[in-house]
Amino acid sequence: MMKRLKARGWTDRSTRAVFFDQVIYNAELNSFVSIRSSFEFNPWGSVVSLIRARVMRFGFVRFNDVVLLILDITVYTFVVVAIFSTIIKIWRLRWKFFQSLLNQLDIVNYFFFLITGYYKINLYMSTYSLMTVPSKPQDPPRDFESFGWTYAQIGNWNGFNSLITWSKALVYLGLLHHSFNMLLRVITESSKNVSVFTLMFFIVLWAYAQTLYVCFGTDIIRWKNIGNSFLSSIEAVLHGLQFDELQAVNQYLGPLVSFSFLFICLFFMLNTFLALIMKSYDKVSKMKDEDSLSKEFAKGVFPLFKSISERLSKLSRKRKVKDEGKHDRESKQEDKTEKKQAWPEVNDSDKNGEHFTDKLATSTSLAKPDERPQFLRQRTLYRRDDDLVEVPLETLQQLTVSLNDLQSKVKTLSDRVKTAECVYLGQKI
Repeated sequence: MMKRLKARGWTDRSTRAVFFDQVIYNAELNSFVSIRSSFEFNPWGSVVSLIRARVMRFGFVRFNDVVLLILDITVYTFVVVAIFSTIIKIWRLRWKFFQSLLNQLDIVNYFFFLITGYYKINLYMSTYSLMTVPSKPQDPPRDFESFGWTYAQIGNWNGFNSLITWSKALVYLGLLHHSFNMLLRVITESSKNVSVFTLMFFIVLWAYAQTLYVCFGTDIIRWKNIGNSFLSSIEAVLHGLQFDELQAVNQYLGPLVSFSFLFICLFFMLNTFLALIMKSYDKVSKMKDEDSLSKEFAKGVFPLFKSISERLSKLSRKRKVKDEGKHDRESKQEDKTEKKQAWPEVNDSDKNGEHFTDKLATSTSLAKPDERPQFLRQRTLYRRDDDLVEVPLETLQQLTVSLNDLQSKVKTLSDRVKTAECVYLGQKI
């Protein structure tokens, strides 16, 4: 490909780089894939290639796109309302509003929302004609690289915004337990010292990035420009420098830079950071917990959760007891049928009272006859659960009569209620 470009006069000795742009559209997914292949010609004769692909979705073709649009409008409506309320608070409190770290995070969060909204509107206005107006052969080509850059910026700012949003959510964890509250107070107490330390740390990293760029930028790709050098130095804090790679380029300066970076950035700076955090932790642990809001929240919420859990446990126990009782009744019913079969049946003569006549009454009647009619106390056998209880037949008859009277009274009362209801409805109509 390079030979063809050179043969047709596209490249010569003054060419610095060659770019190839390709765009592929998938109508099923409503997605564009923008591919840019770049070939950089170095002054010393080598060629460095780089291929970058971006996937983008434009327009509101699918149902998910419409849902996302509705959610975006809802979120930005809340953001606009929150911005106006924040402006009113600033106008009332003046500089006192900025003394709270949470208020500062709110302002940064709103700022990121506005930037993301600007990029979304810009992308929509740029791609509206692309999705609505059909293209013609004589139309100029679309710059999908700029579309891809705007699309990538939306994702980047949304990522930073989500980070700040979840960091704000950590503040409310202090209302749940005093341990969270203490950790948040440690972070707040050490914020000033950590900010100064962070500034010093980035100055040291910038110095090493510039040193590595000047000394090894012409030989190692990681240090070929100042931006990559700074990012590579940040990565080296976690993974360390490539000692063999630096020594191969310069056997004297490579080990010196590597050991000094290891000592200053890893041993000295990071241990200083831990010392600052420990100092703030000791200071906060000696302080009294004066956050009454967290205590009131804990006193109000935790008993509520406890009562809900107790009610759920009671319901589960009741259900368990009910199931066990049902199982016991079924088993007792089976035992009942078995015992009824084993128990001797009562004959008609027994029911008439021939075998259940009171012996005492019989003996007294033989000794001294009584003119009053003798009522035979008939008895029947009544079974309750597993015990056999002897109940008089007279008691059962009285109970039956009482139940019949009660049933008739209930029926009469229900008839009266129905009659009164019909009369009321007739008057109302």
